[in-house]
Amino acid sequence: MIAWRFCGRFSDMSQDAFPAPHGWIDEAEARRRYTSPTGEVTVLPPVDESTGIVPYYIVVGTGQAGFTVVEQIPPGVPKETYYWQVKDGRLFCSIALLNDYPETSTILTRSDSWRTRWVEARNRPDGNGSLLMAHRNPDGTITTTRAKRTDIPVQHLYRPIPDWGHWDDLLTPPPALPEDPPPVPQ
Repeated sequence: MIAWRFCGRFSDMSQDAFPAPHGWIDEAEARRRYTSPTGEVTVLPPVDESTGIVPYYIVVGTGQAGFTVVEQIPPGVPKETYYWQVKDGRLFCSIALLNDYPETSTILTRSDSWRTRWVEARNRPDGNGSLLMAHRNPDGTITTTRAKRTDIPVQHLYRPIPDWGHWDDLLTPPPALPEDPPPVPQ
């Protein structure tokens, strides 16, 4: 069982909760905020002792409006981010951001500006959406490719709203999203 921690807002830059009133909260307060129409709560597993970072965190929108799941890699940069909106009593993955970085020892700050390649998939329940693929060239310029998407298999983009304590169910990426996007031509 995961020893969850809770705060109002989490800072990926400091890898800590924001100061009060958004700081660390106990489980009773987190449960109250979880279903409150104005409550803010971020759910975190323990810090990975080998890296010193939280491997992921989950932001619960006010009143369960949705969930944002951010998976981090050392030194605390977002590897994958999924935005889940409540649609028809379930969660729908409306946006997926997938990032590639250079060797982590060369990343000096906690910023996605170190990305070498990234993909942003936007999905709509009607099966349409868009895809942005970007690649940072050796000279620092960025090459992008944009595409419209149709016939997205949206049945794979739905998940049940997680019961209390089962947020890690959202860590498995939806199968309809690109797992390893094709490289952008250079």
